[in-house]
Amino acid sequence: MLQSLFRCVGGYRPLPTLVGAAALCLGGVSARAQCGTSVLWHDGGEVTASHATPSYYLGGAANELRIYSMANPAAPVLESTYILDGVPIKIEKDGDYVYVALGERGVEIIDMTNPAAPVQVQSIGGGNAKDVAVSSGKLFVCWNGDIRTYDVSNPAIPQWLSTYAIGNAIEIESRNNIVFAMGGFTVTAVDYQNPTSPVFRDSVAFADTTRRMDVRPGTLAVLADSDIFFFDISTPSNITQVSAVTNVATSIDDGTCEFGQAGGVPVLYFVNFDRNLDAVSLANPASPQPMPAIALDLSSSTRVAAPSADRVHVAMGSGLISFATTLSGASQLSSVNMGPVGLRGLVTAGNALVAAPGNALLVYDATNPAAPVLAASVPLPDFVNALAADGARVYVQTDGEILQTYDVSNPASPLLLGEDTVVSDAWEMHARGDYLYMTTWAEKFDIYRVADPNNIRRKSSTETMFSAGLVVEDAIAYVVTGATIDIYDTADPSNPELLAMHPSPGLWAFESAVMMPGHILAAMTGIGECQAIDVSNPANPAVRATLNFPGLLPFPHAAGSLLIVSRPQEVKLVDWSDPSSPVILPQTLRQSGQMEYGTMVGTVFFGTSYYEIGIDAFDLPGLPRLTQQPVAQMVCASDTSVQLSVTLAEPAGATYRWRRAGFPMSNGTTTWGTTISGATTATLTFTNPHVQDIALYDCVITNSCGSITSKGVSLFPGIAPQIVLEPQDRNVCPSGSATLSVGWLGSLPATFAWEAEAPAGSGNWIGVNDGEFTRFSIEGATTRFLTISAQVGETLPELLQTRYRCVVTNECGSATSDAATLRICVGDYNCDGFVNGNDFDDFAGYFEAGDPAADVNRDGFVNGDDYDVFAEAFEAGC
Repeated sequence: MLQSLFRCVGGYRPLPTLVGAAALCLGGVSARAQCGTSVLWHDGGEVTASHATPSYYLGGAANELRIYSMANPAAPVLESTYILDGVPIKIEKDGDYVYVALGERGVEIIDMTNPAAPVQVQSIGGGNAKDVAVSSGKLFVCWNGDIRTYDVSNPAIPQWLSTYAIGNAIEIESRNNIVFAMGGFTVTAVDYQNPTSPVFRDSVAFADTTRRMDVRPGTLAVLADSDIFFFDISTPSNITQVSAVTNVATSIDDGTCEFGQAGGVPVLYFVNFDRNLDAVSLANPASPQPMPAIALDLSSSTRVAAPSADRVHVAMGSGLISFATTLSGASQLSSVNMGPVGLRGLVTAGNALVAAPGNALLVYDATNPAAPVLAASVPLPDFVNALAADGARVYVQTDGEILQTYDVSNPASPLLLGEDTVVSDAWEMHARGDYLYMTTWAEKFDIYRVADPNNIRRKSSTETMFSAGLVVEDAIAYVVTGATIDIYDTADPSNPELLAMHPSPGLWAFESAVMMPGHILAAMTGIGECQAIDVSNPANPAVRATLNFPGLLPFPHAAGSLLIVSRPQEVKLVDWSDPSSPVILPQTLRQSGQMEYGTMVGTVFFGTSYYEIGIDAFDLPGLPRLTQQPVAQMVCASDTSVQLSVTLAEPAGATYRWRRAGFPMSNGTTTWGTTISGATTATLTFTNPHVQDIALYDCVITNSCGSITSKGVSLFPGIAPQIVLEPQDRNVCPSGSATLSVGWLGSLPATFAWEAEAPAGSGNWIGVNDGEFTRFSIEGATTRFLTISAQVGETLPELLQTRYRCVVTNECGSATSDAATLRICVGDYNCDGFVNGNDFDDFAGYFEAGDPAADVNRDGFVNGDDYDVFAEAFEAGC
């Protein structure tokens, strides 16, 4: 049975369990199940699988397959590069089709009819494919330790035929209808004459663990430990050893055991103890004869492919060397660089992507970030320690304390601006304007002035505790040490000021901090705890959120509001658009190895490492991420249009569908006269809205990863303000207070604004503001209640004696109350609310004593004028 995920051209679709039936690819659907894992572009990396025919060499490195024409083996021609669905383990070619085992990513089937434009026709997922073999229209897959068989007479529609249980198989080879499976200490022969019912034929046991094997007509070769055994397989039910060469093969590589041909004679290639490519001739398999070794100093990354011709191809790292072979020796035909490997830095400089593999500087023209083109390769004086860029300037620090500065404005012609020395080799660098910041192997935080690349000057050097990571934002530098993140103000580069030391919950990892939007520093410990540190006030860093990513040596990278956490086993993506509530996304990136260095070019993320992975590029994945939800809207009788809208963090490629009460909407005019537009955009518009538009609305947003639904919001009817309780006239004693109020009906929210007629009787209205003044105070000027009060020991000035009104406003309009008059009642001398004899007696007492309290006209004197003013008010009743 086969329950797996078959990838079609354009996507994936889960298929039902198949028993001896065709697995049909049912059209192009979006790659939801694998969203975010796809590699957009790749270059370089260590070759992990290879295959050769007389006409072609196929090399698989990281996430890439390179196809070279070997029509002229002295001058290989790169026909094409093809992005694979994973890291290749084994490559087989049969006719015009290539079959690639991708481990946990399954098997990819590629049509190479046109080598310049290979096309995927099918993939088989759902297990761990360690090896593939193809024979007589059947595909054999070493699948989870067993042998799984498919009919690939039509490679676009593989049909599962059977599964034969081995349990520990790691390699398979096929010859005619016999499949040989190697695992542990055993090689097993299985007869597939009836592929739906395979039959065991024989097995061979070894004293040591088997490492590699290969077959050719009549002969099986098995590498076990350092010995090579040869078997006669002409009778599969009686496999017979015919010879062995012992103690010849090194264990430093993954195991090389490859049949080839030299001078028309069969040979077997292996790596000897001197790390050279060695071989024995098999004119008589019962008597293998030694041949001259090819001196190469091979490593664990060696991959050997020998076509049925007098040639052998050796891939070391990312280099390919081809030899013509005879029994008396080999001569080199060609050497090809298959791309960068072992990078020590990766930066964006203008429209260039700059990488530093070993002692070279590679400059890619990234005008189209989805397909960078290598424009220049610059040799460097030594191996690179650190790389930094600012604008189109690139700073390269190499061993020997050398600092070179390049201008890459024209990626095809990098210009060396100057060279000078630094005091100590750098661990990490950042460039900002005229200054270069670096942490060093000497445990220092150094700042250099680099305005003149031929005459750089160290402005300051600060002792640190094993400084490694470094982030520079504006004039603030964040130096990551083992126990703390030391925060410096470098406004004066000659004298950095230590602002704070943020402690680690464990030990901070190397190169473990990146700056996220909103002044959030994301910092990782060596065991995978990530803190979001708010550094908007650098002198007082505060942890906003914490996430845990169990596992060692995480490397964080910032890509807008996405945090990319690369670990040896996987990549985690964190949506950190809300610093207090980070969300780990379900998607990932299909890295070809842990990414130590990363940079953004436009919306494309590039990642690489000192390890042997080359450069991967990703169009960042993820479900749509809303940064602004729709907001409920009031619909007023006077409105000509109303809008609902959403905002995405990364809107490129997203589609929108607004819904009413769960039902998709369309543009057009409703039966009640409202015109709907923007039903498939980020903004939904109602023109000439009607009461029948009152409903619950939401938006379904979709990208290549799937769909999300915004929160539901309503359109609701709005009522313009109506004054129902008018403010009333008020009398107030000179040292008292008065409150005016208004009552209203209408929709919330609403605002209130009290106004005063100034001067009184002029018809000119001015706004009233809250405040404390010399003789009085005002409060409630923007509420329903306006209160005017005399200060303690003071009386209200006459200018306050005027008319007041209130303007009430909401989204549907405004209403102005009637005016109410505030009268200062001088006759109510004792402020008891009445004008009577008590007021006269109190005033007379103060007047006769000459007390300032009797200065009712506030002219600074107690005299007859005060008496006249009081008497007139008293007689008038106020």
